[in-house]
Amino acid sequence: MRQKQMDYEAKRAEYLKRCELAGTSPAQRTAKRSQDGDAMSEVSVGSSVSTAATLALSLEEEKEARKMERKLRDIECLQCRQAGGEVLDKLQLEKINSKSVLEAHVVMVKVRANAVRPELVR
Repeated sequence: MRQKQMDYEAKRAEYLKRCELAGTSPAQRTAKRSQDGDAMSEVSVGSSVSTAATLALSLEEEKEARKMERKLRDIECLQCRQAGGEVLDKLQLEKINSKSVLEAHVVMVKVRANAVRPELVR
């Protein structure tokens, strides 16, 4: 339980830092997200039902998606550090350059298409 709390606080601090660098408040980002979601739902109500029912991740794909999402969060953190003026080493720059490959992976394309994601049991 304590570890979850620490993870949450770390992610929250990172999120607030990204908001600060972007020049927006968390409330503004949330409001924008909800407005975008409302507009999208009005446009594609019928089509989202049919694609969501047919598109689903397997357990292995879900595990892979979580690994890739973690890597993408790490890359975002590195980009924030780089934007803040920190000099990154060669491996960190290679990781940043691998972002497009990760985002283009089949599993991540399914995730962005709102595929049904199974819950992993620990």
